[in-house]
Amino acid sequence: MNKLFIPVLLGTGRVDNNSSNVAKFLVGELEKVGIVETKLIEVGEMGFSVTVPPWGLGGTDEKPTEWQKTMDRADGLLLVTPEYNHGYPGELKLALDSLYKEYEKKPVAICGVASGGFGGARAVENIKPVLGELKMVIAKNSLYFSKVKDLFDENGNITDQSLSERAPRMFDELVWLADALKTKRNENNS
Repeated sequence: MNKLFIPVLLGTGRVDNNSSNVAKFLVGELEKVGIVETKLIEVGEMGFSVTVPPWGLGGTDEKPTEWQKTMDRADGLLLVTPEYNHGYPGELKLALDSLYKEYEKKPVAICGVASGGFGGARAVENIKPVLGELKMVIAKNSLYFSKVKDLFDENGNITDQSLSERAPRMFDELVWLADALKTKRNENNS
């Protein structure tokens, strides 16, 4: 199996959000998968304030261009979305809508985050139709971080080790899909 590049996208730009610890935890866990290179990308640093159509990129703003380069290179995506008012953040939608062809036939795994007991399940279900419309392949296994304020200590370390045990199931599926789809995309491009 070839080395795969699977970035982790933190889907909120809120200051002092509780999802940052989740995203950092997942980057660390994903780095343990020997064949995966990853990096954390935060939508709050992309600079989107309005919907930018995919054909509108390439101007003087370097941040959307970096997102485009990252997703063009990516073999898959791990998405971390908090649930705000039963949905996912608007800045995440803006970032997703900024590209199109870069997502096509690439797998995405979704992690929901919430302060309540459902772990962002409603946000995860709400975003799936958008990802499908972007022609991404949605991994069946999602990971839910319920009562997120209680899951990490003051240093950002996870306190619920069961999440470390559950993450590999999601990663296994994501890595398998990323490798299979990369192989197929390479066959079609040669």
